[in-house]
Amino acid sequence: MKTKLAKSKVGVILDHIFFGGILTRLYMVEDNNQPTGYTDGKVIGFNRKFIENSDINTVKFFLIHETMHVALMHHLRRDGRDHILWNIACDYVINLLLKDAGLSVPEFALLDEKYKDMGSEAVYNQLKAEGFNGDAPGSNNGSDIGEVRDYPGNTTEQHQAAQDIKVAVSQAYNQAKAAGKVPAGLDKVIEGMLTPKVDWREVLRDFVSTAAKDDYSWRRPSRRYSGGNIVSPGLYSEKLGEVVVAVDSSGSMGDDDLQKAASEISGILEDFPGASVRVLYCDTEIHHKATQVFEQEDFPVKLKAKGGGGTRFSPVFEHIETFEEQPMCLLYMSDLWCSDYPSTEPGYPVIWGATEETPGSYDPPFGTVVDLY
Repeated sequence: MKTKLAKSKVGVILDHIFFGGILTRLYMVEDNNQPTGYTDGKVIGFNRKFIENSDINTVKFFLIHETMHVALMHHLRRDGRDHILWNIACDYVINLLLKDAGLSVPEFALLDEKYKDMGSEAVYNQLKAEGFNGDAPGSNNGSDIGEVRDYPGNTTEQHQAAQDIKVAVSQAYNQAKAAGKVPAGLDKVIEGMLTPKVDWREVLRDFVSTAAKDDYSWRRPSRRYSGGNIVSPGLYSEKLGEVVVAVDSSGSMGDDDLQKAASEISGILEDFPGASVRVLYCDTEIHHKATQVFEQEDFPVKLKAKGGGGTRFSPVFEHIETFEEQPMCLLYMSDLWCSDYPSTEPGYPVIWGATEETPGSYDPPFGTVVDLY
């Protein structure tokens, strides 16, 4: 058994530079209390009988599969989701990536082309929506060939682990690239991991800074006199127009997301004296009684979502059209699992704060999308 495992590990390191570069950072431990194997980001545990009863190609695939769990940081991304369903979603994603990379996927492994180009969170949501109960062919406790477990550490240690993984992935990727052996189809995934994500706070503050003016502006004429033939300029100074924050209250927003938004609203009010932030809660309709307006003195900012129905985006844009003046910008926080957008792009900047990963078919037709997950 040990000889087969050692040969498989060496084979991965020699034949697959990228996977091998990450595999060498993980300790191998025998653990016969689970059916196949697992990783928690620190070790790869394996069942002795599983290794003994598998051919060397299956053992190699097992090691690479577990390595991909770590590379994609699945052990750090579960975020309270059901453990079994999370494993199944992650396995569907990994096995498709490895198939596209030219590896032979074992027959009993979870594989379905309908999940192609989807992230683990998106697959999880779809499985959950379909009422999937974890009875996947060949799955063992939600895993087909190897389980992913949560990283064994506190928040600070998890943050450091994420940084360490990015370094490991970067080094392995550069080594494979130099040797001309980057796994086919993984370029986009790996580069997406290594490219810093846009900080939605900086994007929002850039919008606020750009809109801040100390003189009259003709860019956004006042609507006070729109009934006549006189077009008057609007006065914009450090006392800015409203920033509107729309919160998807369909049940997809958790307490952590609301706390994150509350903290950043406080930051905007602190950075731009005189600015105000109007918070709208919307599921299939706006809950007007829950609308909140915050000024600089309203610290600490506290948000509480109202709603719980389905999801529609258009009511927010329709409501903003009734404003006397357009908002300085709109930040819409949502999981984006909706295609109900206004037919025309609004005349003010829009930032979509995505709380979860979604398929490309759900990408907003306008505005700037930044990740909150």
